[in-house]
Amino acid sequence: MRRLFCAGMERLGKNKLFYAEIAFIAIWSGLVLFMQNKERMAGAIYAPAELLLFSGFTYMGIMAAIFCSLFVGTEYSDGTIRNKIIVGHRRRDIYLTNAFLVSFAGIVCTLVSMLISGVGGVLLFGKYTMPFPELLVLILDYFLAGLAYVSLFHLTAMLCDNRSYAAVVNTVGAFVFLFVGIYLYQMLSSPEAIPQMSIRDGEVVTEMVANSHYLRGIKREIYQFFFDLLPGGQMLQIAQGEVLHPRRIALYSICVTAGANVAGMLIFRRKDIR
Repeated sequence: MRRLFCAGMERLGKNKLFYAEIAFIAIWSGLVLFMQNKERMAGAIYAPAELLLFSGFTYMGIMAAIFCSLFVGTEYSDGTIRNKIIVGHRRRDIYLTNAFLVSFAGIVCTLVSMLISGVGGVLLFGKYTMPFPELLVLILDYFLAGLAYVSLFHLTAMLCDNRSYAAVVNTVGAFVFLFVGIYLYQMLSSPEAIPQMSIRDGEVVTEMVANSHYLRGIKREIYQFFFDLLPGGQMLQIAQGEVLHPRRIALYSICVTAGANVAGMLIFRRKDIR
């Protein structure tokens, strides 16, 4: 496995897509800082400096989907995976090595984003207001959610030997995770009572009435469960700085990552490599 790892790291170090993603992240992070500073100068509401650390949540899943699909898919198209099996490498080692490589790439991209956003945020907006232990938990949750994303997309890429098909499936999946997270956030954020205007004695009267869309009881618990479980929901909570169950989502991310890798290894063992 050591030879697989060394060869994989060498390949990653020469991968143009990897460096293109880093460049995109650097530009995006700088653009976010610029726009937030513009809002500040105009006297508008802008994000706290600590939340700028997580400004990459909107593209993190999409970039992970594309990178995993193309990085792993190239090994299929070049016949590299087949050759590795022929020379005696175990399928488990091949799967785990690629899982480590794409996870390492994701961690590097996340660190670049957080470094630029973190340093720039402090320089432009001052020190963080969030207590350090709370911020540290959010950062840990952010990394774990990113690893869950990568594990799911790597699973698809390893089980699909057509990189174009894998890229489409993973990219669509990334958008689905994001949109489902937004939908769950909107439903859970719906207020229990909403203002309603009516006319009484010729005057407009505003009163608070029960919101029919407000989630209650077991239905709210189900929505909250999936909001905590899915990487898109986790990323959205962290980006908003409104994580209701920080330890729970960390556990969910670990379970999703482990489950995706175990399932992937078991299925990959039986996959017909052409």
